[in-house]
Amino acid sequence: MGIDDGLDPGEGTALSPQELLGLDELLEQSQRGSEADDLRELRAFLTRLPMLGPYNAALVQLQRPGAHYVASRSVWAREFHRHVLPGARPLIILRPFGPVDLVYDIADTDGQPVPEGALAPFRIDGPITEEGLTAFTSLLPKAGVLYREEAVGSQLAGTVEPIDPPLTREGARRSVPLRHAVVVSSQLDPTARLVTAFHELGHVFARHLDHRTESTVRPGRPLDLRSREFEAEIVAWLLAARLGIDSPAGEYLAGYVEADGTVPPFSLQAVVSASGRIESMAGGLAQLARLLRTGQTITDSPAHGPHQEELDLGAWA
Repeated sequence: MGIDDGLDPGEGTALSPQELLGLDELLEQSQRGSEADDLRELRAFLTRLPMLGPYNAALVQLQRPGAHYVASRSVWAREFHRHVLPGARPLIILRPFGPVDLVYDIADTDGQPVPEGALAPFRIDGPITEEGLTAFTSLLPKAGVLYREEAVGSQLAGTVEPIDPPLTREGARRSVPLRHAVVVSSQLDPTARLVTAFHELGHVFARHLDHRTESTVRPGRPLDLRSREFEAEIVAWLLAARLGIDSPAGEYLAGYVEADGTVPPFSLQAVVSASGRIESMAGGLAQLARLLRTGQTITDSPAHGPHQEELDLGAWA
């Protein structure tokens, strides 16, 4: 599978959004092993392509399995002093107001060596700080989510509660109704609270819950409780991996895998879109990592990478 062989590799080539299949359809058309292997591959390429939001990283992987580092033709020339090889096949990613961009893997370029630091993922060194967790959770109301911590029981790390009628954020320049409340155990350490928040936000952004009821609102095949929990756990697992956070989420996921490698039904598109929504609340993966580490936002930093603004698109689509 991949993009049309007849695509002009020039900078101005574009396809309409209607011509792009959803990730679930693309995955069905691609060669697959066991479902557990697919999950491991998903985690591998999302951590290998940190310069992209999760949705676009998945698009690149489906078009070019094994892609390691991608950038546009102009960025390769301007920032890395490398040129795209003749006949190189472009990869399509979605871009806000674009509708698409074309990027090329490092294997399809030649020129000066790429600095080692540019290929490193945006990882968090050390534990999550209280200041970082507070800075992140303070962003949630902008996405219509209220966050609070309380003693939720020894067997329950967190939950999502519908808010009906929705609340209105006070002092906000733009009215965003608060439709869900993410409740996390106050007894957990900051890292565990963060990963639990990722899980509960996975429920919200994968459209598992109506804000008035506990029924799923995502169109298509209804999801049972096991599938909803599985998708939310994948979201937490992927985000922890992209940030380099030690998390037991992988152990929890293992409990969903049957002996033959099958797992509960899940939507790749829903999982990567939810992950990207969470990253994009901070402005992308690099900004999220800095926010969690220091409690400060980022506007310009060498660790940000020369073209992070161009490619780290979250899951706006």
